[in-house]
Amino acid sequence: MPGRDEMLATCAKEEVGLVAMKSFAGGKLLQRDRTVKIAAYQTGGKSLKKKISENITPVQCINYVLSQVGVSTVVPGVKNVEELDAALAYLGATDEEKDFSSTIEEFKEYVTGECVYCNHCLPCPSGIDIGQTIRLLDTAQQGITKNIQGKYNVLPAKASTCIECGTCMERCPFEVNVISKMKQTVKLFES
Repeated sequence: MPGRDEMLATCAKEEVGLVAMKSFAGGKLLQRDRTVKIAAYQTGGKSLKKKISENITPVQCINYVLSQVGVSTVVPGVKNVEELDAALAYLGATDEEKDFSSTIEEFKEYVTGECVYCNHCLPCPSGIDIGQTIRLLDTAQQGITKNIQGKYNVLPAKASTCIECGTCMERCPFEVNVISKMKQTVKLFES
């Protein structure tokens, strides 16, 4: 949505806790194997009809929302006990169950050129956690600097270890210029 990234960054920079609501898009993402209408206000400009895959889980939806810069917590909203149980499953979910990278491709039209930190680009031959590295870069570029350098410093592999092989860019479903992002990260955090 227009201004979304700026709003999220401002909340984080000003240390304002942000509560995200409707992580299931008003229940639309839970309507398995159906075509639903997504309104223009939900996409930031154009309405569309989208077939929702059976693969998308409430745990993945919640994890995606919580991965956004500035989001402190999520209120998913549920309409029955089954949806409540599915949302509460997040609390005990494994990293594998939280991984939304396999489903994010279905929403590519929203994020082409932007990293969604899905780590679909991994493994990196240099051992770089590309998603986390770019998340820290994006956070810092949005003016949020509290503890960012420290978080970068503890990464096991720094952006400067990138050998520019391009494997990550071949794997990226969103056409992110990862090599450029690594160079920006080196300049920001290692210079």
